[in-house]
Amino acid sequence: MKEYLFSDEQWEKIEKYLPKRKTGRPYKNLRATVNGIYWIMKTGSTWRSLPSHFGKWQEVYQCFSRWTKEGIFEKIFSEVSKASDMSEISIDSTFVKVHQHALSGLKKGSV
Repeated sequence: MKEYLFSDEQWEKIEKYLPKRKTGRPYKNLRATVNGIYWIMKTGSTWRSLPSHFGKWQEVYQCFSRWTKEGIFEKIFSEVSKASDMSEISIDSTFVKVHQHALSGLKKGSV
């Protein structure tokens, strides 16, 4: 079973910002590749742990690396966030409490 993490509506919004291959072999399944990148970012897994239905991990990683260098993800985020209605926003308020004596013994200005 193929796993698509982006809905059809979401895919239509971001597909137009993805680069088309001008040289070399065309992408086998661009949507699966993008979903594979998303899956890695969402799960924090290693590239080698990428499920095979997203494609070969090496190819998915190469796309991620190339698109990151080209600023593709920033462009997608910028364009998609313009149309956002901001109805669902989540701000992470995680913090770690440190015992009052945890920093004792440190030299002043070292933190």
